[in-house]
Amino acid sequence: RSSSRHSETVLQDKEMAPENPEEFVTLMEHRLVAGNPVVYAKFASAIKTASLLHKESIINQCTRFKTYYEVQNTVFQQEPNVKEEFRRLYWALFLVRVNQGIEKTNQFELLYELFEKKIISAPAFKNMQSALNFLSKVRFFLHCHQKGSYKDVLSYEVRDKISQAMGYDLKTFYDHYYHQAAYPLKRYSRNLFWESTTQDTKRVKSLSGGFALNAENQIIFDKDGEEYLADNPHSLFRVFVWVAEKNYFISYPVTRAMEHH
Repeated sequence: RSSSRHSETVLQDKEMAPENPEEFVTLMEHRLVAGNPVVYAKFASAIKTASLLHKESIINQCTRFKTYYEVQNTVFQQEPNVKEEFRRLYWALFLVRVNQGIEKTNQFELLYELFEKKIISAPAFKNMQSALNFLSKVRFFLHCHQKGSYKDVLSYEVRDKISQAMGYDLKTFYDHYYHQAAYPLKRYSRNLFWESTTQDTKRVKSLSGGFALNAENQIIFDKDGEEYLADNPHSLFRVFVWVAEKNYFISYPVTRAMEHH
């Protein structure tokens, strides 16, 4: 009876707290404990039903996390917080899971499924997988040397120990951390996040060379734009000019096409 009432509560709760989307997310990922497999299955089913009913609301509430991908949040730091790198990946993958109806929660498995479904390109998959593997090891060693609220911070006190444990000198370690792990992971996570929160493919302004602009100031493909790009890869240089001179943004489909070329 208790499980039945909990299921009904999940289904009937149409007003999720906008300021705390994380609370519902933990339920969607089945981070709960139940002693009875039947009770667990029913609760999980109710959560899935509720998440489908409120799909758009969940996505809209999560748009506030877009600040994680801003430039000022990825500048070079002497004492970076590794958890911040994982946070960017987490919300990007979460929104993709909601949009695509994917149930996997393991990030390594999820990246592979996104690659199999051609949601991310081969270069994106390779770089994200490599970055996730590297940062996971860094976080593991950090937790071996630090405790408490600062255990995810690559502090002055432990950075030499961490770099040695990873098999690098300190300079090489930081170079690998930022240029081969943190920055690539942030870039690809940002692309996935933008694609999941912005589905505007309506043209409001035509640009040259098979490109157009949507209401979000994102450069998108015009009609047959992808085919045009395949035949004229040099047209990509125009995209960089628009970004620099017009302050336009690049939509994920265009970014993904750039990776292919």
